[in-house]
Amino acid sequence: MLSAATHFEAVGTWKDEWLGVSVLASQSDKKGVHGRYFHTTARSSFLDARHHILHNPRAAYKDLVYVLINISWTSFTVWILGISALITALFALVFHFVCVDTDVFEDAFNLSYQSFSTIGFGILYPRNTCGNLALSLEAFISMIIISAFSGLVFVRFSKPRSSAVFSQQCIIQPYGRHLALVIRVANATRCHDLHADSILEASFRVNLMRIEETTATDRTHVLRRYDLLMLQADFLAVRRDIQLVHLIDRSSPLYGVTGLTLAASDFAIQVDLVGVDATTQNTVQGQMLYSALQVEWGVKFQDMCMVEGDAGKEQWIMDFGRLSATVPAPILVHPPTSPTTSSPLSHAPHTRQLAYAKSRQLSIKDLVAQSTAGDLRDDSLDMQQLGSPVRGSSHYVDMPPSVESAPLRFGRNSRQNPEHLTQSLLNHELSSVQDVATLRASIVSSSAAANVENAPHFDRIYPRQAPLPFSFHTFYTEALKTSWPKIIVYSFVAFVALNLLFAVVYYLEVDGVSVYDDILNNNTAFGVCLYYSVHTLSTVGYGAIGPKPSSTYQNFWIMVESTLGIVVITIFT
Repeated sequence: MLSAATHFEAVGTWKDEWLGVSVLASQSDKKGVHGRYFHTTARSSFLDARHHILHNPRAAYKDLVYVLINISWTSFTVWILGISALITALFALVFHFVCVDTDVFEDAFNLSYQSFSTIGFGILYPRNTCGNLALSLEAFISMIIISAFSGLVFVRFSKPRSSAVFSQQCIIQPYGRHLALVIRVANATRCHDLHADSILEASFRVNLMRIEETTATDRTHVLRRYDLLMLQADFLAVRRDIQLVHLIDRSSPLYGVTGLTLAASDFAIQVDLVGVDATTQNTVQGQMLYSALQVEWGVKFQDMCMVEGDAGKEQWIMDFGRLSATVPAPILVHPPTSPTTSSPLSHAPHTRQLAYAKSRQLSIKDLVAQSTAGDLRDDSLDMQQLGSPVRGSSHYVDMPPSVESAPLRFGRNSRQNPEHLTQSLLNHELSSVQDVATLRASIVSSSAAANVENAPHFDRIYPRQAPLPFSFHTFYTEALKTSWPKIIVYSFVAFVALNLLFAVVYYLEVDGVSVYDDILNNNTAFGVCLYYSVHTLSTVGYGAIGPKPSSTYQNFWIMVESTLGIVVITIFT
């Protein structure tokens, strides 16, 4: 049973409302107890079955292509077989009842499918003018349908899929003198090459959606959406894990949140990713949804990358089992210093504060890149102001902050590692920011690269407990990185294995195979079935080997293998 939720007072305006979406009162709201609009698990949406689309002007059949592209491979195969069988049955009715070209309906069905799949064994054939006209029409339709099936198969294989995975929860932890909403994202590729399979030009956008009252006087609930500004939202490449950080300062819609208000809140956080797959050069998209129940207070993410192995044989391990693992990061909140501070649930950011927040969006890495040398330091992050945080200890923050932290100042001689500063703020290791000796970098003039002393360099990374299962898309992307000789060898092995499989199926009822006597006398029964499978899969259909019209078993598996042949030919061509 979910606890009662807090629906926020009016904070935004009509400009922030999600137009076209109406929020209806739940049964709990009618009884005076606010029910949750947003609740989700890792495999369900926020609204589950509570959302309805009314008066959709688009006809349902127009979305058939999108349905076939996104359903599972099992369902897709059933759809292909079903459509093929339906067309075959329609023309079988024409052959038998309209043209009267076959003696039994089973012969008409077999003739229709052999014509539709372009096999043409020659054992069955149209005998009169009507039958030949019907066959001509079916051949024309089959060219269109088979081409459409081939296109759908290729689209399903090559459809861009993001390898980015998100933590199952987002967290709120100390970040300097403020709090921060942190979301972890990792690239779950199976490739071991550190310079391959990156997500290039990755851009993240984080939105906060919550139910608010329309105005201070109008208690009607509306759905409003706010952009949560990230300290860094754009990345040139994502190869391992990153953390998206939203600073909860006066300009943030989450300003003033506490552990108690978080537990009672009813909101949703949507994370969108747009990037470019380095292998296929296709645009990829990813999305993750969080409800207030999936936001943890006072913890931080545990490192998921580690170095293992003996000296000289170290390996860089990326453990996806720790993708959502957290460790405590207690937060002790100072009481507000200003008596005029507004309620955290009704605080509206001022224009000056919004302008300040936008000025903070230049990432630390960008600022360091613009400086040519000097020591990186932040005088506002004073150890006494922060309560002298020690690793594993509680971290003091002002709630709401009484003064704004001064912007970071970068000297002309800065050579400090910017990523280490960001991670230090997340891990409360602020004393290490001033430890210049351990992070002193030397600029290599020949390659314009920075080498950090005592830091091992790795060209390979080994994923552990990869969350994305091996799929047809994985096979497709791996094939793109394979040399042509290997592709030819793999294709030939797959072709032989598939024919051997169906040869065994046909051999189980070899009496249903029609074969010329001279072929049968010079080959074994299994060899005949093997050639029979090759003729079917490649749709050659010489007519010397084929199914007997009376064998339902053989004709059924002919239909299955010829349909599968469409898929195989599409994949390897």
